[in-house]
Amino acid sequence: MSEAMGAMKAAVLDRLRSETLAHAVLLDGPRGSGKSEAALWIGRAAVCEGKKPPCGTCEACRSFEGLSDLDLLVLRPIDRPVWVERERAESFFPGGVREALDRIAGEGFLRAPIPDPVSRPLLPLRLDPSSFLRRTKGSPRLDRNAFEARLEASSLEDAEKAFVRETARPGLSLEWYISTIGIGLMTGAGEGGGLGGRSGILPFLGRRPAARRRKVVVVEEADRMTEEAENALLKTLEEPPPGSFLLLTTSRREALLDTIRSRCERIRVRPPPPDETKRAAARFFHAIDPEEWKSLLLLGEGVPRQAAEIDLDLFREERKKAEDLFQRAASSPVAEYALALGTWAEEVEETGAPETLAADRLSLFLLLARERAVRASAEGPAGDAPFAAAERVFAFAHGALSGARPGTNSRLLLEEFGVELRRLLRAAAGGKG
Repeated sequence: MSEAMGAMKAAVLDRLRSETLAHAVLLDGPRGSGKSEAALWIGRAAVCEGKKPPCGTCEACRSFEGLSDLDLLVLRPIDRPVWVERERAESFFPGGVREALDRIAGEGFLRAPIPDPVSRPLLPLRLDPSSFLRRTKGSPRLDRNAFEARLEASSLEDAEKAFVRETARPGLSLEWYISTIGIGLMTGAGEGGGLGGRSGILPFLGRRPAARRRKVVVVEEADRMTEEAENALLKTLEEPPPGSFLLLTTSRREALLDTIRSRCERIRVRPPPPDETKRAAARFFHAIDPEEWKSLLLLGEGVPRQAAEIDLDLFREERKKAEDLFQRAASSPVAEYALALGTWAEEVEETGAPETLAADRLSLFLLLARERAVRASAEGPAGDAPFAAAERVFAFAHGALSGARPGTNSRLLLEEFGVELRRLLRAAAGGKG
């Protein structure tokens, strides 16, 4: 545990003892910095029945940790990676981890690409929503019976089925969501019976605790709430039901409504210090080029876990595409560049998560612009023009990145970015668009 995380937890415990912690808390920090783990830790501490919360041994701590408590509800995006130790996977598949994971992905329980197990001691695996969620009148909802039936009917071997069950672990308190948190997940309207008979966040918080001193809701990546869902949550934030405790996490605090931010107590979750991030590569990779790890860290906001989520092969492929587009924007004829840009932008529509790929591609341009600015700065006065051009590209890519949100036309966003990229680079070189 980092020093900053330890200090945060100590302060939270003091506030819980004095009963001065707000009923709604917003944990704000980079993706992968441990916000979700911190939120669940706070939730356990709030209901712990031991003398030194969270004790980890009382019934409340154990059921919260296992996500199987009637007084806990966790909303989690299903595209969040599930980290699995390679040695654990090998205990299931002594004959070959990669082959088994590929079969599981082929049956639709994991999403490709599967990271190379040989190069990683920890594997970030992503669940395929189609095998776990069912479509309803509102948002897709977790259907445990349908998942189990599909798993049993699959052609997977017994060890592979056991691995899927352990990896997925859809605890009774867990509700996955895809892309956004809509009004249905907030109110339960049109959602059927909901999770364990709980039809939405607001009805769940409105009922008395079943066994604990509080009812706890954890909303991971709360910036994915639609505006309608945020407005529905406001009344509960203004007039919280007795015994309710709401924990929101976000890596984009600015994306939340001002009214939501102002009614939550903010806890900043800091990324680890630089000396820790340099050493962290060994936790996620058996061997990686230091410069490549540095690039991944820049893309991952300085957070090792977020950096390690990036698929290395895909990163190298996407970087090559970005470098090619950067070069074409500066020097190719307009017709040739327009064709390359159209192909690059169109590719995002062929994926299941176009907003995510668009954001990743814009983040790569932030990295490339940063690297060019550093090189230009080292050249002294001769690099003033390239430095200014790289600085403008960086600023524009940063602004475009804020537009890569659910519901955005990702192809159009990338096309507009590409047009402006060419204009900036051509203007810096004294040419015409």
